[in-house]
Amino acid sequence: MIRVVHVGTTDEGGAYGAMVRISGCLENEGVGSSVLLRNKRDEKSVGRGVCTGYRRLVSMIRNYLNLQLSFGRIQTDYLGESIVSEKEIKEADIIFLHWTNSFLSYRSVRELARLGKPVVCVMHDMWFMTGGCHYDNYCSGYEKGCIDCPYAGNRYRKYLAEDSFLKKKEALVYAEPVIVTPSKWLAGLADSSGITAPYRKYVINNPVDTETFRPYPDSIKKSVREKYKIPAEDKLIMFSAFNATHNMNKGFGYLKEALEKIEEDNFSLLICGDKEEGNIKSIGRVKVRYAGFVKDRTLLAGIYSAADAVVAPSKQENYSGVVLEALSCGTPVAAFDIGGMPEIIEHMETGYLAGRGDVPDLLKGILYCAANKGTMSEKARKTRVEKNTAEVIGRKYKELIDSLL
Repeated sequence: MIRVVHVGTTDEGGAYGAMVRISGCLENEGVGSSVLLRNKRDEKSVGRGVCTGYRRLVSMIRNYLNLQLSFGRIQTDYLGESIVSEKEIKEADIIFLHWTNSFLSYRSVRELARLGKPVVCVMHDMWFMTGGCHYDNYCSGYEKGCIDCPYAGNRYRKYLAEDSFLKKKEALVYAEPVIVTPSKWLAGLADSSGITAPYRKYVINNPVDTETFRPYPDSIKKSVREKYKIPAEDKLIMFSAFNATHNMNKGFGYLKEALEKIEEDNFSLLICGDKEEGNIKSIGRVKVRYAGFVKDRTLLAGIYSAADAVVAPSKQENYSGVVLEALSCGTPVAAFDIGGMPEIIEHMETGYLAGRGDVPDLLKGILYCAANKGTMSEKARKTRVEKNTAEVIGRKYKELIDSLL
């Protein structure tokens, strides 16, 4: 049996969810697939955490030191864990690196490369191709080696961004990885970075669990509304992201500005992804409710189904898991026409693509989706079943694995 291992930092966030789903797709194709993490926050989650006991303390110290050498959106990995002796790594025929920031150092990647096994870098954002940012906020500095980083406040920090770029480039030269991007958009950017340009690239979309994330009956929708005290007559808008209202890239500020312009009283916003209930009780006339972190996938699918529209106003986005799940549940999505969004959302057919940063157009999209869910729902669901099921994505990854071996 072919064996692969997927390496990621922790069991939270969109990249982790995508990694686990990819691993599951490969298992369905008869591939032995395991997940290796730095640490786990939930013992029930998929994967094994390598940093336990004394090793976890050492890892925390290393991560703290990395953070001291990081700043703002720039995150460096000068220190990290050696995982070459882990059972999953030894047994694997191929090593998949996912979101490994704060886990693997540049040296750790070189150690993995010396094993002589094929390495696949799955890019969930831009981090593999930059001097340290997960999204570059359209600066395009990675094209020139992240020299004179605009987000570095002084000369020393500018040096760190450039040095991180060079060390990452050197580490990947050792590994000679294959690059997988879920979107054509990210593959195009990777072709222009001095780090990732030389390597073969494959565009393989992320999968979505279309069995769990499906349109739910009215009884479930009603129970969701009752659970979160949402009036039955209200149009329900859903916004979901890790650290939803605090992650600047996810665009809550744009959403807030748009909702302030709604003149009707029959709208509610449900926010998923913040650790605790926020202090915003209303935005203009829109009532605000909080669901926190929703770990129950069936409940999450019920929320998507109950929503009249999902809003994903990210500044930059690769291939959004939230958008995939919402559409799979038959709920249209309003988003900006950026990144991989137009590869998932069909404008005015399964959702609405507003001009980048155009708040009035975003509001127009929210109102359009909320008013037309009934006519867009079937196509939204059908497209995801055709393109993003475990079977479809599993076959593509299996073909990649066969080509590497």
